[in-house]
Amino acid sequence: TVYAVGKSPLSRAIQILALAKNGRYGISQACEDETSTLFDNYKRINKKCSNCGQVGSEIHPLRLCGTCGVVAYCSKVCQKRDYRDGHKFDCCSSKDLLNFQSI
Repeated sequence: TVYAVGKSPLSRAIQILALAKNGRYGISQACEDETSTLFDNYKRINKKCSNCGQVGSEIHPLRLCGTCGVVAYCSKVCQKRDYRDGHKFDCCSSKDLLNFQSI
Protein backbone atom coordinates (compact mmCIF):
# COMPACT_ATOMS: atom_id res chain seq x y z
CA THR A 1 0.00 0.00 0.00
CA VAL A 2 1.25 3.44 -0.93
CA TYR A 3 0.14 6.42 1.11
CA ALA A 4 0.25 9.89 -0.39
CA VAL A 5 1.82 12.34 2.02
CA GLY A 6 1.55 16.07 1.46
CA LYS A 7 3.42 18.98 2.96
CA SER A 8 0.86 20.13 5.49
CA PRO A 9 -2.73 19.41 6.48
CA LEU A 10 -3.21 23.14 7.04
CA SER A 11 -5.32 23.74 3.94
CA ARG A 12 -7.98 21.26 5.02
CA ALA A 13 -7.89 22.51 8.61
CA ILE A 14 -8.39 26.12 7.49
CA GLN A 15 -11.26 25.08 5.22
CA ILE A 16 -12.95 23.20 8.08
CA LEU A 17 -12.53 26.27 10.29
CA ALA A 18 -14.15 28.36 7.55
CA LEU A 19 -17.18 26.08 7.62
CA ALA A 20 -17.32 26.42 11.40
CA LYS A 21 -16.91 30.20 11.28
CA ASN A 22 -19.79 30.54 8.82
CA GLY A 23 -21.96 28.78 11.37
CA ARG A 24 -23.05 26.28 8.76
CA TYR A 25 -23.24 23.50 11.32
CA GLY A 26 -24.40 25.56 14.30
CA ILE A 27 -21.49 26.33 16.61
CA SER A 28 -21.43 28.09 19.95
CA GLN A 29 -20.40 31.73 20.33
CA ALA A 30 -17.21 30.73 22.18
CA CYS A 31 -16.21 28.40 19.33
CA GLU A 32 -17.01 31.10 16.77
CA ASP A 33 -14.84 33.61 18.68
CA GLU A 34 -11.94 31.14 18.85
CA THR A 35 -12.28 30.38 15.13
CA SER A 36 -12.20 34.11 14.33
CA THR A 37 -9.02 34.49 16.37
CA LEU A 38 -7.38 31.57 14.53
CA PHE A 39 -8.33 33.09 11.17
CA ASP A 40 -6.95 36.48 12.13
CA ASN A 41 -3.67 34.85 13.18
CA TYR A 42 -3.51 32.86 9.93
CA LYS A 43 -4.13 35.94 7.79
CA ARG A 44 -1.26 37.70 9.56
CA ILE A 45 1.23 34.90 8.85
CA ASN A 46 0.00 34.01 5.35
CA LYS A 47 1.87 36.83 3.66
CA LYS A 48 4.62 34.70 2.07
CA CYS A 49 4.72 32.45 -0.98
CA SER A 50 4.08 28.89 0.12
CA ASN A 51 6.87 27.64 -2.14
CA CYS A 52 9.76 30.13 -2.02
CA GLY A 53 8.85 32.34 0.94
CA GLN A 54 8.82 35.61 -1.03
CA VAL A 55 6.74 38.29 0.65
CA GLY A 56 3.86 39.72 -1.38
CA SER A 57 3.63 43.43 -2.16
CA GLU A 58 1.19 45.85 -3.77
CA ILE A 59 3.11 45.60 -7.06
CA HIS A 60 3.37 41.79 -6.93
CA PRO A 61 0.51 40.49 -4.78
CA LEU A 62 0.34 36.87 -3.79
CA ARG A 63 -2.29 34.74 -5.50
CA LEU A 64 -4.30 32.15 -3.62
CA CYS A 65 -4.61 28.55 -4.77
CA GLY A 66 -7.65 28.36 -7.05
CA THR A 67 -8.93 25.12 -5.54
CA CYS A 68 -8.51 25.42 -1.77
CA GLY A 69 -7.99 29.18 -1.50
CA VAL A 70 -5.72 28.71 1.51
CA VAL A 71 -2.10 28.79 0.36
CA ALA A 72 -0.62 31.73 -1.57
CA TYR A 73 1.98 31.94 -4.34
CA CYS A 74 4.09 34.68 -5.89
CA SER A 75 3.99 33.16 -9.40
CA LYS A 76 2.61 30.36 -11.53
CA VAL A 77 6.04 28.70 -11.43
CA CYS A 78 5.97 28.54 -7.62
CA GLN A 79 2.38 27.29 -7.68
CA LYS A 80 3.27 24.45 -10.07
CA ARG A 81 6.36 23.48 -8.07
CA ASP A 82 4.52 23.48 -4.75
CA TYR A 83 1.64 21.48 -6.22
CA ARG A 84 4.08 18.93 -7.60
CA ASP A 85 6.05 18.80 -4.33
CA GLY A 86 3.08 17.95 -2.12
CA HIS A 87 0.25 20.47 -2.17
CA LYS A 88 -1.71 18.22 -4.55
CA PHE A 89 -2.18 15.78 -1.66
CA ASP A 90 -3.28 18.52 0.78
CA CYS A 91 -5.47 20.54 -1.55
CA CYS A 92 -9.19 20.02 -1.98
CA SER A 93 -12.19 22.11 -2.88
CA SER A 94 -14.72 22.97 -0.20
CA LYS A 95 -17.15 20.66 -2.04
CA ASP A 96 -14.86 17.65 -1.43
CA LEU A 97 -13.68 18.75 2.02
CA LEU A 98 -15.93 16.50 4.07
CA ASN A 99 -15.71 13.56 1.67
CA PHE A 100 -13.52 11.48 3.97
CA GLN A 101 -12.94 8.79 1.33
CA SER A 102 -10.79 11.27 -0.62
CA ILE A 103 -8.57 12.06 2.38
